[in-house]
Amino acid sequence: MLRIPNLKLPLDYTDEMLRNETARALHIRAQEIKALTLVRRAVDARKDVHFTVTADVSLQNEAAVLKRLPKNTAVQQVQPFSMPKYKAVTLPHRPVVIGAGP
Repeated sequence: MLRIPNLKLPLDYTDEMLRNETARALHIRAQEIKALTLVRRAVDARKDVHFTVTADVSLQNEAAVLKRLPKNTAVQQVQPFSMPKYKAVTLPHRPVVIGAGP
């Protein structure tokens, strides 16, 4: 999965516009994108009001796309986040809480 930061989109953008802007940033066709996830969206009101978006993209050949990009781009390969698994632990005695107030 590739993370693409700083995509500039108008306030009334559509999913198709996001897909096309992501493809343009990666220098690929929009049809090559398998999955697209919006990670972050912020309003930038400095000059013209627009959204600055960070997106995660899944591609068939991510390594080849990363090699083709210039070295100074901010595109990076990331692992999808998943919640860590835990199992319930029973303590042999009650926990002692210190500093809980009067």
